[in-house]
Amino acid sequence: MLRHMLTGMVFVAVVGCGARQNEKNLPQDGSSMARAIYVTSAAEEADVLKKWCPDCEFIKRNIIQDDNGNQYEKVRMKEPNGKERWYWFDISQMR
Repeated sequence: MLRHMLTGMVFVAVVGCGARQNEKNLPQDGSSMARAIYVTSAAEEADVLKKWCPDCEFIKRNIIQDDNGNQYEKVRMKEPNGKERWYWFDISQMR
């Protein structure tokens, strides 16, 4: 649990001033829609992925809209060891 809390704190630091707290006060660690990382540009999203998964290979992305009309991007990355990870981004304010 502490590891996840620290992970969320690093994500907030990575996205800088553009970060916002989600409604449920969950850490923005990108592990689910409720914990999506808020980004305002594709470059900001790419920076987060490079920092969190530096040697990973991009697999695919899905755009998802919630019941309130907010858009999210779910990105699947593959680590060098073959393990796949999903990262959720809140892209509702992306320019």
